Amino acid sequence: MKIAVNGQMWEFSGEMNVLQLLHELGMVVDLVAVEVNQQILDKKEFRAHFLKNDDRVEIINFVGGG
Repeated sequence: MKIAVNGQMWEFSGEMNVLQLLHELGMVVDLVAVEVNQQILDKKEFRAHFLKNDDRVEIINFVGGG
């Protein structure tokens, strides 16, 4: 399955939900916002939203600092 993440193509084997994608990419779930095909997902949807081939995912990672 090929997925575009923040404009970069990634290839994964098998079915994957958004939560699994975030873990695969080493992202901290509490510190991100995710959009799939221009639809912003609530964090409660990460486990139930399964990705499909050619999905376009945008991940915004919140970083603290000053």
